[in-house]
Amino acid sequence: MLLFFITICGLISAGKYQGFSKVWVEVFVSVYTVFCGVETPFTFQKRVTCLFLFNVIWNSSACRWRPLDERCYYFSTSTLPWDEARTDCDTKGARLMSITTVRERVRCTINSEIYWIGLNDIAEEGKWEWVDGSTYDHYLENWRSGQPDNWDNNEDCGQVGGANGQWNDENCGVRRRYICKHDNRMF
Repeated sequence: MLLFFITICGLISAGKYQGFSKVWVEVFVSVYTVFCGVETPFTFQKRVTCLFLFNVIWNSSACRWRPLDERCYYFSTSTLPWDEARTDCDTKGARLMSITTVRERVRCTINSEIYWIGLNDIAEEGKWEWVDGSTYDHYLENWRSGQPDNWDNNEDCGQVGGANGQWNDENCGVRRRYICKHDNRMF
């Protein structure tokens, strides 16, 4: 999530131009971006007369989004069944996490918690797919030994966890923490 916090000294005029918000600043501007909770200042070497802001969001609550490459990841602290976790990610403008790179697979080993990810075989048993439509790459598979096993013919949703970030199929109704992923810096 890209957030702009702006400190402005001087006169401001705001308006709309072709769907973008625009702000004219007469003197000095300090802009801080918060990308997934990491604050970084921009330094301007000269006077700024026009600053375009995209998707400006003000949020004073604690941020659970974490950056990795060009993506942001939300690690929930609450537990939900898989379908409700998917819906919650959607309301955040994200999706349950798909694992499409080795770095993402490693990202899932941050602690021993178990999290829902966007992996499922709901449509067809044994055909695993990501909820965001990403390609399921067998090279990136990290199934726990003996998994997926579709125990009791009732495990269609993927979870990740443990020290090795291994995958397991689980009953979708079980309440778990979950990881949301957003692919863009700005949303």
